[in-house]
Amino acid sequence: MKKIISIVLLAALCLCLAACGKTQAAKDWETSVAAIGEDVNYDSAPAIAQARREYEALTDEEKKSVDLEKFETIEKTFFELPASPLKSAEYLKSKMKDPTSFRLYGDIFFAEFDNDEGELIGYVAQIGCAAKNGYGAYSGEEMYDVIALADGSVTIVSDDDSTYLDFTGFVPQGEISVASEEHGMKITVFDGKHIADLMGCEYFD
Repeated sequence: MKKIISIVLLAALCLCLAACGKTQAAKDWETSVAAIGEDVNYDSAPAIAQARREYEALTDEEKKSVDLEKFETIEKTFFELPASPLKSAEYLKSKMKDPTSFRLYGDIFFAEFDNDEGELIGYVAQIGCAAKNGYGAYSGEEMYDVIALADGSVTIVSDDDSTYLDFTGFVPQGEISVASEEHGMKITVFDGKHIADLMGCEYFD
């Protein structure tokens, strides 16, 4: 019995030491995750993108000290939303001549658009990608807007189309998100490599 009690006390001590040994960066990350809350929706985009970036910036030891599973559950809930950056990339992939050769380039810019009355118009994911053409060769990176309107319709617009929207100039270098009341939009930058990993496809920076 004494041996069992000793083992239990030792385990409790190890847990306590692990908690006390967390760095400030690890604690800050867990605070960021907790702030997202349980009601995950499109408005959660900036907080989720920021938390992912912060997690990737942690050291290997710091990553071991935090509860990644809790965050991954939150992130998965967001990415399951119909117009999420992941779903938009998957939809774009499905429209390629050779979906199995699909590869992502750079980050994904995800924007929410409202009208002057503040009513939702829809969401746009700006995605850089490539896939093999009908001759079995890559033609190089191409940019697309995957537009999901509030009525459920989805449209793909390439960067050689006059209606193509380029969001890169709206987000300052190093920033994760920006809101523009003048243009009625909120833009969040998602880690393209992470989304490529979720899709199981190649990624190029």
